[in-house]
Amino acid sequence: MQVLRIICLSLSLSTAALAAEDAMSGYYENTLLISAPGEAPVRWHYFPDHSYTAIKDGGAIETGTWLIVRGQICEGPEGKEPACHNLAGNKKPGDVWSDGPMRVELKEGQQQ
Repeated sequence: MQVLRIICLSLSLSTAALAAEDAMSGYYENTLLISAPGEAPVRWHYFPDHSYTAIKDGGAIETGTWLIVRGQICEGPEGKEPACHNLAGNKKPGDVWSDGPMRVELKEGQQQ
């Protein structure tokens, strides 16, 4: 019986991890465009290997890794501390939403 409990627990943890990753599947190979009032938009590209690229105003490029932790996405730029914020999962290209004062749009394809 104990072995069965361990197997069930392992399967539920694996399923939870896959569900968290699936929440990001709409972002892969697409562009997340985040616009703050009075600032140029930042273009984010997320990849299934848990890496990302952010293209900022003037073409500055930030690279790093991402991870989902307790329903939040945490992005760790190379050489800096990670920052976590709420995950707007299960989005698809064409979706537009707001996050506080910021306008967020998921655009099809990787836009430079």
